[in-house]
Amino acid sequence: MPNGYQNQWFDSLNIDSEKCIELFPVQPVPYFFSGVAKNQKKQYAEALTRLKESLDLLLNDTAIEAEIYGQIGEANFGLKDLQNGKVFYEKAIEKQPSSLVLKNNYAYRLALQTTELEKAEKLID
Repeated sequence: MPNGYQNQWFDSLNIDSEKCIELFPVQPVPYFFSGVAKNQKKQYAEALTRLKESLDLLLNDTAIEAEIYGQIGEANFGLKDLQNGKVFYEKAIEKQPSSLVLKNNYAYRLALQTTELEKAEKLID
């Protein structure tokens, strides 16, 4: 059975992740996926809440920590808080410097804001 994240079924992912949070309130991954779904649904403030909760619960998982930081960056860009968006994308890339997805997404956000275009170009090179 395909899952909502891979198929971009973000309404389903949002519902399912919230159910998981009720069942497993101390697991960070459902909070992360809730944050991802909320970002995709342009519910940026709610996404930030869930992503920060995920980060608070996370223990020793650099890969997921980097993804959380990237999603926090996305939420901040969505809220037009460019400074924090940049800060969190930088943290994400610091944690996972080889992540092409994080670099691409950050470069895209910089390009959309027409800010730091040289940096955006370096990220995608």
